[in-house]
Amino acid sequence: PGCLTERLTPEELKIVVPKKRVEPVTFRIQAGKCALVGGLARVELIGDCKPFLFTFFVANEIKLHLTSSLKADDFISSHVGKLLTPPLEPGQARLEEIGEFEYHEIEVQGEGWKQA
Repeated sequence: PGCLTERLTPEELKIVVPKKRVEPVTFRIQAGKCALVGGLARVELIGDCKPFLFTFFVANEIKLHLTSSLKADDFISSHVGKLLTPPLEPGQARLEEIGEFEYHEIEVQGEGWKQA
């Protein structure tokens, strides 16, 4: 419980706190896919629905990566601390110190671009 930044080291905080203007990144995510926000968060589209556009406003140093939802856990285990930062090295051990991801479900209803 609490704020994620309380769990990060000073070196990791330097990555997550923007030092200059943030460049938004937009991904088209479809069911069965997810976006990894470094090794700190996972945004996944679940259910049978049309693809969604997600725009991320995060520090430019945070690595974003699209992958299959089925492969996400293995990808995180293999690449955290390297391709996925933060957390920094030692990746998997550091991820365990931070703790598991919390699950939050958000339901969005609408009629496409006309109404959300």
